Amino acid sequence: MNKQIASAGIRALLLAFTVFVLSATAIPNTIPAVQSSKAATGTLVFSTSSRIVVNTADSAALAADARTFSEDLNGLSTVNRAVAVVFATSATTTGDVFLHLVTDATIGTEGYNMTIGSTTIDIGAQTAAGVFYGTRTLLQMLKASTTVNRDTIKDYPNGKWRGQMIDAGRKFYTVAWLRTLIRDLAYVKMNMFHFHLSDGLSATNNGGFRLQCTSHPEITSTQYYTPAELQGLIALAAKYHVTIVPEFDLPGHVNWLYANHRNLLLASQVLGNQYWALDLSKDTVYSFIKDILNEFIPQFPGPFWHLGADEYMFIAEYANFPQLTTWATAKFGSGAHANDCYRYFVNWADSIVKSKGKTMITWNDVMLGITGTKIGACTLVTDIILDHWGALNWIGWGGTYPDAEHNLGYSMLNCSWDLFYILTTGSKTTGDPQLVYSGPAPFPAGGWEIYTFAGGNLPQGDAHIMGGKFPVWGDNPNAETEALVWTNTFMLNRAVAQKCWGSPKIQSAYSGFQTMANTIGRAPVPVVSIKNGIAPIIRAFGKIERAQIFDLRGVLLKTVTGEAFRTVGTASGNTYRLVGSDPKLTTGSYLCRFKGKGFERTEKILLVR
Repeated sequence: MNKQIASAGIRALLLAFTVFVLSATAIPNTIPAVQSSKAATGTLVFSTSSRIVVNTADSAALAADARTFSEDLNGLSTVNRAVAVVFATSATTTGDVFLHLVTDATIGTEGYNMTIGSTTIDIGAQTAAGVFYGTRTLLQMLKASTTVNRDTIKDYPNGKWRGQMIDAGRKFYTVAWLRTLIRDLAYVKMNMFHFHLSDGLSATNNGGFRLQCTSHPEITSTQYYTPAELQGLIALAAKYHVTIVPEFDLPGHVNWLYANHRNLLLASQVLGNQYWALDLSKDTVYSFIKDILNEFIPQFPGPFWHLGADEYMFIAEYANFPQLTTWATAKFGSGAHANDCYRYFVNWADSIVKSKGKTMITWNDVMLGITGTKIGACTLVTDIILDHWGALNWIGWGGTYPDAEHNLGYSMLNCSWDLFYILTTGSKTTGDPQLVYSGPAPFPAGGWEIYTFAGGNLPQGDAHIMGGKFPVWGDNPNAETEALVWTNTFMLNRAVAQKCWGSPKIQSAYSGFQTMANTIGRAPVPVVSIKNGIAPIIRAFGKIERAQIFDLRGVLLKTVTGEAFRTVGTASGNTYRLVGSDPKLTTGSYLCRFKGKGFERTEKILLVR
């Protein structure tokens, strides 16, 4: 999107004078905060003998999350060891963490109950996702100290959708950076990664199409994600209970077609130039886009597909493209408007998405001409989800206000442009974490909530509200490095995570929240050591058939077969050591993709000679 966004203003930073005070009610200092906490007297020590105990009856559902928890604990400086994962009907060793499934409708499908007792910690939930989020809370607590206060916690989200969008269409991000992002989203219980995979900049800088396309290989950008890299991201996201929501932005923002398929773009019979949008009066456009959708939709296992569909045309611009009016009139009759081409395309794409068992999402631009001033004859489908970024009354058709969209029965995501938009500008970002977290006007004194939309509010708790997210747009892709984007998005990520979860805030003032966020930090990097064996992680899956070793940028350094891993019998089972030597592999950290019968997973490893 190319939004002109006003700066939220400059605020003085008083953190040097801020005293960080723990909650008076001893609520654990986590982001997001837990919904309720009943502290008891005393503490529990997570010691070197503590284990992760999975209820035997729930082993199929929870074993993978237990292993993930163990790997992440190994990445904490306070723990720094591979915590054993065992299966039993109860926790018997002092300091054990017991994971199990329960029946409790009050916590929903992503909530959990945690009891930190005098000897053990109990995490129970209705689903594996709920247990996983319980481990995220405990992970943050143990990062601060392995001595934790006794407590009884009940926790659950108010927002179903809690996420972040990355514009990789215009700014390419490395696989290693994206993997770190996915783990960090999960660390603060965000469950959606909106992956914006195509976009345009200008005719001279065409933006990008970032997946390797086999049906039309000529559209693949110079920098792209291979099928193996994509599937690795999808697998990691599933491991961390994050859903990847892919977006190819259509039918506008398609400058990436300019070099090889200019015939598919709108040519102005009035201006004589090429436009940045598809010519929806051409049958060849539909066959081409159908190839793209049919190839890529099945590659993503999640339930959503984002079409984009923003900023196709301003009302005054339609006069420059009379072929759209001709096509719409032929299809819909004398009451048609050129905009019916756009609406028809959205309906057509939705039919393909639905045929593959998914729900389609679009930016709320699709409501122009439906809410506000009504034009056209084509009726838009109502089973899509609207990603509401603004009231859009600047386009000239009246506004696409949230109450009107809600009254038509649409489910809605909250992506308020005036609060959430981060642009890669090179000097500053425009998202405003302080407004999100604590206000003030135009939002309530407590800041933004998921029902506080750009253009109006909806009833709190309304079933049509799916949740919220914030986007990171790459309008100026070379202005910021990955590292700078990482730094500039940190506090907005934390503020949105807190507000989408919807629990009572521990720190009422933004300054206190910022200090707490810096203390909690980013997600730990999970550690698997080849020196100490890949067991118990790989041992749980079986024999390694192949391993690919990459540097932390994702560059492949070496591929080895299973025979290169020497199996060593130990009291606790088999461990694995890499046999032989390679000058490219020195002592240090690498990424390793392990493959065996029925499993494939990528982990960060520590290679020690």
